[in-house]
Order: sequence, then structure tokens, then C-alpha cells
Amino acid sequence: MQKLVKDGVLYLRIRNLGEFYKISNLTKDLVTLEKAVSGVAPGQFGVFYYFSAQKYKVIVSSAKIT
Repeated sequence: MQKLVKDGVLYLRIRNLGEFYKISNLTKDLVTLEKAVSGVAPGQFGVFYYFSAQKYKVIVSSAKIT
């Protein structure tokens, strides 16, 4: 996962997705996304246990990336 800050806004590029996505609610969504992508939150973000291309859309949707 790559990070890009432009004009004070954080954008993330997730592996295999290519494009950058803007985080709309920086604190909450970034934590959610990072845990989802790394898969280090068992029991807390159950839908994100597995890191795969199939799950990216769920991650993007749940993390409120616009």
C-alpha cells in the first residue's frame, strides 16, 4: 500500500488496484483500511481476514474511500 499526500489530502494506492483512492475520514478510515489490508484485526474486522483481490471492493466500500 503506497501513500501519497497532495494538497494536504492523503491518497492510498492498494496493491493490484493501481489507482489512488482518497480517504474521506482520515483517522477512522485509515485505521480500518490498514487493518483490513494487513489482516491484523481478527475478530474486529472479520470481513477483512483475507487479503485478496476479491476483497478489495469490500475494503474500498467499507473504508468510505471516494
